[in-house]
Amino acid sequence: MAKEQLEIIGESIDLNKTVGELSIANRQLVAICRALSLDAKILFMDEPTTALTNKEVERLLSIVTDLKAKGLSIVFISHKLDEVFKVSDNITIFRDGKKVGDYASSSLDEKTLVYHMTGRDVEYPRYKRIQQKDEPIIEVEGLTRKNNFEDINFSVRKGDIVGITGLLGSGRTELALSLFGLNRYDSGSIKFYGKTVKIDSPQDAVNIGIALLPEDRSTQGLFLDKSINENISSAKVDKLKTKFGTVDVKARKIIAKENVKRFGIRTPSVDLPVKALSGGNQQKTVIAKWMVTNPKLFILDTPTVGVDVGAKAEIYEQIHNFAKEGMAVILISDEYEEIRANCNKVLVMREGRIVSHFDDEEINSPSFRKELESVVNSDETQKEEVSL
Repeated sequence: MAKEQLEIIGESIDLNKTVGELSIANRQLVAICRALSLDAKILFMDEPTTALTNKEVERLLSIVTDLKAKGLSIVFISHKLDEVFKVSDNITIFRDGKKVGDYASSSLDEKTLVYHMTGRDVEYPRYKRIQQKDEPIIEVEGLTRKNNFEDINFSVRKGDIVGITGLLGSGRTELALSLFGLNRYDSGSIKFYGKTVKIDSPQDAVNIGIALLPEDRSTQGLFLDKSINENISSAKVDKLKTKFGTVDVKARKIIAKENVKRFGIRTPSVDLPVKALSGGNQQKTVIAKWMVTNPKLFILDTPTVGVDVGAKAEIYEQIHNFAKEGMAVILISDEYEEIRANCNKVLVMREGRIVSHFDDEEINSPSFRKELESVVNSDETQKEEVSL
């Protein structure tokens, strides 16, 4: 039966594997096949592409289109508007828990849809570096971790937002984890403010001024059952202890309230469990948690995954402000618009190496998207060492 259902959607998966061994994309296919095996007439898909790469998204959307053509009714819940337009005949828009209206897809464009979703015009203005000093905050030289990445060279200055992009498995997240001390690198060196440093643990990274917003906020960035209050102060809890070794609860709550206001986290109380927040407000909580430590370098791994367009614009504005105030930022993403709007330099990783880079002028050119996609998706084996 499992084989038959996979054949219906035109896919093949090893039926002897456990679901835990499968990629997230293939887990989605298993869920779809399970629904089909129950002879479902209507299929609800809630944010089905959140953790997928661009190629996996295209594969899933193609399957959705085929199922629709075979007579299955689908409710596709998403804030990724390009995907909504690709698969939808009709669009129902919600805002703040209330239905705004029902529209034929052909009657809407992206700008109008965003306006109905948020109640305002949302723009993603391009970031422009204003810092005058060019001394790097971090310099990475020849960094290598076996089977993850090799001979990585780049630097980040005050006010830089350096984008790192590439397909899943390109080594981009593994590099971020090594810079934060979670995956020890085998060779190479890291200089911070011109001084060679050894980062063997996250505590080493935090101590010198590095913060990491991880790829998966639910399992890596938050204590979901703990309060917003406790989450925001969690990276600084050692400095909030009284002389008796207990946490200064009053000081912790003051910090939480200040940062809820600063980052626009929408909540009636800082005592609510963080799992009660929307995806965008959860992400703002992770950002607030790390900003409490006053980082000099902030590494953001896919910072707007699972975040709606309104919260996305707010997070972009915050990232721009961090850089304008002199912070160095590394932004990891595979979203073209995210890279274009936020980065003044872009590195492309493939098979564990940096294979190309783009400067601010190239990012601003009309042909940037085509050139970036060409490099990211290229199967060529040519390697280019890049030193910024």
